[in-house]
Amino acid sequence: MILYPPVKFDANECFIFLAIAANLLLIFLLPRRFSLLTLTGIWLFNIFLAQSTDFIIGKPPLELYRFNDLKEYEYFDVLLYLLVYPPVAYFFLYFYDHRRWTGNRLRFYLIASAFITSVLERLAVQFHVFTYIHWNLLYSYLVYLLVFALNIRLLNFLRRFLPVNRNYSPK
Repeated sequence: MILYPPVKFDANECFIFLAIAANLLLIFLLPRRFSLLTLTGIWLFNIFLAQSTDFIIGKPPLELYRFNDLKEYEYFDVLLYLLVYPPVAYFFLYFYDHRRWTGNRLRFYLIASAFITSVLERLAVQFHVFTYIHWNLLYSYLVYLLVFALNIRLLNFLRRFLPVNRNYSPK
């Protein structure tokens, strides 16, 4: 796979750099909640989920939306998949794990999180990170509900098989 540089360094690249900086800052400021193995599982799952979804519905023949400057895979697409998408799921699971909501509170948390993420996506659209062709924000909202529900399932699955030590750090 060939990676292309952006056509020009403009608003979408700046937005991605700011999103990465904000994500990394929050990750390092928040106390650790998950083991390194759990964190790796969450991260890899969300990279896979984002890339699979984008390649199925964001590329021809469907091409419901475009991202960044080119139709081809570019450097900033890689940054989106590695350092923008996974932290969103991490933060969602971080606060879910902190509160361990169930029932209506969990439903409200899912709905509110999908709404907040949709607002952030709308901001990304303003900065031309995404260009909708046959897509709209309501579809994204529904996808975020599903993605967050899948992440809760993943976390519960990982808890059954991986160490629970939240302060795990490699030596």
